[in-house]
Amino acid sequence: MLGRSCGGVEADEVAADPCPTTTVLWNSGMLGDSRNHLVQRLRVPIASSIGGSTDIAHENAMDDRGRLPAGLPAFRGNLDVGHFGTFERKNLT
Repeated sequence: MLGRSCGGVEADEVAADPCPTTTVLWNSGMLGDSRNHLVQRLRVPIASSIGGSTDIAHENAMDDRGRLPAGLPAFRGNLDVGHFGTFERKNLT
């Protein structure tokens, strides 16, 4: 499953589905304590990219990281490029 921003929340919502083998989130984090239990249901490896402290999802994404199930393989990248990341940048090499 893959989701960006609010789509990442939707990806977390289907974490119990048996089909996905990996979760990938871009600029995303749970939007409140009432939904934090969804992160604890993740059962497949997760990769998460955050756009640094200016990313609106930064605080929630950092909080989510501490709620992952013990032993779940996880990667988090954090590059200070904001919520839209490098999508709007041209000619990056």
